[in-house]
Amino acid sequence: MTRPDRSRYQIVPIGSLHTGFALKVDGTIRRSGPDMLSLAAWVDAVLAGADEADADLIAQAIAVRTWPSYEERLAVFKARGCWRPAVDPFDRQEHEPEPD
Repeated sequence: MTRPDRSRYQIVPIGSLHTGFALKVDGTIRRSGPDMLSLAAWVDAVLAGADEADADLIAQAIAVRTWPSYEERLAVFKARGCWRPAVDPFDRQEHEPEPD
């Protein structure tokens, strides 16, 4: 069995303000959407062997799922040292170094 060629797939920004994303397969836009997570989930499902209809269902399920909570992310985290996942990964102030 040969490994699928992931290099055939590319997710690119689209729209005048780059507010959406498109999935290009061999240089042709095959799908588009407002977020790249569902497009990436579709690609992963297809590369894992799902047909396109099942990949659509998987991508839709992932698109409507809420972002994992801190506790859910911490449950699969293996501590190595003192670093821990951020409570709010999208809070810029939490990630910026404190001024001197």
